[in-house]
Amino acid sequence: HYFQKDALRTFEIALQVVGPSDTPESLTRGIVGRPARGSGLLLLLLGDGSMTAQSVNQLAQKTAKTLETEQKVIAVGGAHEGFTLRSTAAELLAVERVFREHPQLEGDRIARREIAARQSHCIDQLHRALESAFENASWYLAPQSSRAVVAPLTVVASALADAGFSKAPIIKSELLQRDKPSSNSMAALRELAHAMVNSYAHEQLGMTQYPAELGLYLTLLRPFGLHKEIEAGVFGFSEPDDSREGTSLRPAWDVIDLAGDKPLDAVYAEWARPPYGIKAGVMPVLALAYMLAKRESVAVYIDGVYQTAVDDVVVDKLLQKPGLFRLRRIDRSVRETAFLSGLAQLLGVDHHGASLPIAAALFQRFEALSQFAKRTTHLDPLSVKIRSVVMKADDPERLLFDDLPASLGEELAPEVVYHALQSAEASYPALLD
Repeated sequence: HYFQKDALRTFEIALQVVGPSDTPESLTRGIVGRPARGSGLLLLLLGDGSMTAQSVNQLAQKTAKTLETEQKVIAVGGAHEGFTLRSTAAELLAVERVFREHPQLEGDRIARREIAARQSHCIDQLHRALESAFENASWYLAPQSSRAVVAPLTVVASALADAGFSKAPIIKSELLQRDKPSSNSMAALRELAHAMVNSYAHEQLGMTQYPAELGLYLTLLRPFGLHKEIEAGVFGFSEPDDSREGTSLRPAWDVIDLAGDKPLDAVYAEWARPPYGIKAGVMPVLALAYMLAKRESVAVYIDGVYQTAVDDVVVDKLLQKPGLFRLRRIDRSVRETAFLSGLAQLLGVDHHGASLPIAAALFQRFEALSQFAKRTTHLDPLSVKIRSVVMKADDPERLLFDDLPASLGEELAPEVVYHALQSAEASYPALLD
């Protein structure tokens, strides 16, 4: 799994003694109630001496099948032979009890040495018995409990990782493919993110030489086709391509596509859970690439405020507080598309049928007005009304298709909105003249 996905998974190893009174349901309740450690759990069931190896094996399989509905990354194994392990553990407990409960040993150095040697021997035997029990057990994977896996523990762990994180993308990045990247890796991530918003139209995001952020670009963006040549000499962001790596990223891409009004940290949490298992270090890069690839159809909100452009300020907030971000898809009707086309033509925006570039251009033009132009009443009443609606708006979709139509009614037209913009822009130069 690590070789294919480049994602290191760690599993907790546990041993549980079972008897005739234990059922798959009771074992499942106990397993689900355990605090989560690592990527999953390898649990070996050991009979208490009153159960046959076949009975223990059947209990392990039924428990794994019951766990399938819990969406947990767990493998349940049945020990083939438990007598040696139980007897060795009992002997070790007896030796340690002698150490604790017989103070007369304090005056007998030779006896203490013999007991210590016996304890060391028992520990060594117990380690060997445990290793043998885990290596020779029949394992049933909770994600796929239909067949047993009898293999070395490392092979079982890899099979469990493959089954539990079946939709994990192939990300070959040693620097960021981890939950807590180093400070140097985070600095390179920041540089890459700023290059993504400032130099997206250039090959390799305009990076020359071989900085650390270029290594991140070559492992996190290029293999998936997220940044590529759109047309001759023009580069840009796009959705994952049909390559092996791009196909592996599509399930995670769909998660953010279907997030609705969920905050971005909720998307991160879903990415981290099975079956995706994406590491926290790469999440900001994937989220930012999504925003840039979908900039014409997905609106970006920070703390409920629409962002007219994804710039350096947005990048810094994304790296610090992703919970403030919400992404919203914008889809419009044919009538509304006609209004968009007219306004886009007047504003000189190439929108490809999407509303966000038009709304962003309108916002930016009004925000660029001088303070006089934003406040003057020496405009016609309709222009004053349009300026007020645009300046108070915080949602591009609501502005174009709710606020402006509600305010203008039958007077709504691309030419009317553009005339109001031109009037406001001309007011300050007219004052100076």
